[in-house]
Amino acid sequence: MKIAPIPKRLHSRSMVIYTAMENLNGSATRLELYKECRRIWAEIAQEKPPSTVDQFQKILTASAISQGYLVRQSSRGTKNPVYTFAAYEVFRSKAEPALLSRTMYTLSKVENGEQVISPQRVEKLERILEDPSSELPPPREWSIKRDTPKHSQQAVKEAAEKAAEKLEPPSDIQEMLQNIDKIIDRQKPSQITVTPSKLEVPIWPAVIGVSIAGIAILVAVSLSVLAFVG
Repeated sequence: MKIAPIPKRLHSRSMVIYTAMENLNGSATRLELYKECRRIWAEIAQEKPPSTVDQFQKILTASAISQGYLVRQSSRGTKNPVYTFAAYEVFRSKAEPALLSRTMYTLSKVENGEQVISPQRVEKLERILEDPSSELPPPREWSIKRDTPKHSQQAVKEAAEKAAEKLEPPSDIQEMLQNIDKIIDRQKPSQITVTPSKLEVPIWPAVIGVSIAGIAILVAVSLSVLAFVG
């Protein structure tokens, strides 16, 4: 989807609202947008943020809607309307007339001798008169992001389920314990009587001790996995 471009003035009210809308995944109610703007306001703008929703509505209208960055999706009279990014054509329909108006105003002051500009500047203004879209910023490609706050809980849940599937824990605790018993039996020393040498005496206790420690770890991990899946 082609949407309105990022505002040129990086520390403006328009930039605050645009950034807030992006943080909210391109669609938000007025109250959500107001709260997010308040949260990030000091990071972008140098002036004080609006202190009420009514103040914010005036800023929203003047700095975002009238300039073609956002559009209102809810009908008139809705208490908490929904806003989204404006399509590029909406931005263009508002930006071109404003650009033409500024261009004609500047040229009229130059012709009246009230303002002096360079020849390059004059050429640029004349190009705008012929094709105002040539001086507009290009559209921005936008798609809904799945890793935003609105979807984070679902994404975490899905990731956890996939991880649990890969672990494939035992479905029956009794089966798991039986498997552990078999492992313990395999770790026991042979029943054949053998006269140990001095070097062989401490070997079997050490082996059994290590094996039991490993079994304890296996049990703890398995129980943790079962608790997670449950």
